[in-house]
Amino acid sequence: MRRAILLTGALAALTAAAPAGASRVQRSIFEDDQTLVLSSATIRERTLDDLKTLGVDTVHSVVFWSKVAPDSLSTHRPAGFDGSNPAAYPANLWDRYDGLVRGAQARGMDLLLSPSSPMPAWASGCKASLKVRKVCRPNPTQFKRFVQALGTRYSGSYADENEGRGVLPRVARWSIWNEPNQGGWLQPQRTKRGAVAPALYRQLVRAAILGLRASGHGSDEILLGETAPIGNTTGAIVRRPVATATFWRNLLCLNRSGRALTGRAARPPRGCPSGARGGRS
Repeated sequence: MRRAILLTGALAALTAAAPAGASRVQRSIFEDDQTLVLSSATIRERTLDDLKTLGVDTVHSVVFWSKVAPDSLSTHRPAGFDGSNPAAYPANLWDRYDGLVRGAQARGMDLLLSPSSPMPAWASGCKASLKVRKVCRPNPTQFKRFVQALGTRYSGSYADENEGRGVLPRVARWSIWNEPNQGGWLQPQRTKRGAVAPALYRQLVRAAILGLRASGHGSDEILLGETAPIGNTTGAIVRRPVATATFWRNLLCLNRSGRALTGRAARPPRGCPSGARGGRS
């Protein structure tokens, strides 16, 4: 025991004495939506100062669709609402994200934004309780419009509705949805026929890319597959998470050998495109 303690102490001393070898390509990314988005502006700014001191390069934030959408608890989309126009959303609901984008830019940090659920009830394809609707079968067309509005707002040329605050900064890094292999973010995960979440997510990714292209972000860094590594394997079948490896194979229309799915294997619930080519589909 004594020898082990001495050895541990020696290793700790050597580690402390060794110079830090920072990678030139590795990024330091921080995420805490509770502190940076859902708390007060004072707490956000104080936290951003701390992150700058710690050497954070990028701040990652989930953009909760329902937090900016009008009438998010209604099952009926507002009459005449143009979801692709950021001005059609209540201006005050954008403020929390505007402040984060401005604050990060002012400190020389990048932003990585992830549009995701919970979503407004009127964008759901499920006839269920409001709690389930916020994550169940998102309408790809409505999601595309939401992402387009988000991209337009942070295109670098959009003027803030708040008087005197000027043009909002540009965001050039995006990831699509949060943990789509978890029932708490996307449902149904599976039906009796098998996993359906990968096919639902594939539709959302395509819709989001179209929305980003339409708002001038076609050349930006666009990431996908922000999956959870593990999850609860019990509970209702619609919520039971899809294993990460299975999710990715189904998303990319690949079998266990890495070959493109064809024939019956490519049909629903996987929903692979006709003539799918694995990762290129």
